[in-house]
Amino acid sequence: HYNRGNYERAVEIIKQYVEGKTYEPTTLYHMGLIFQASGDHLRSRKFLEQAAQSAFELGPLTVEKIQEALRNS
Repeated sequence: HYNRGNYERAVEIIKQYVEGKTYEPTTLYHMGLIFQASGDHLRSRKFLEQAAQSAFELGPLTVEKIQEALRNS
């Protein structure tokens, strides 16, 4: 849904099935992007910062994308 621009539906799915159920860095990163796209910048920043704490698992390119997303939120 996110890739198709249906951010509201993506947020519904996250809230129902994902949020609070996993702490995988990649998932946190994608949750941050989805919340950012939906306009929820506080929640976006929370998940992006959590993902950034696991930079060693994500690799330098993803860390760079996280930092850019944090600057934009």
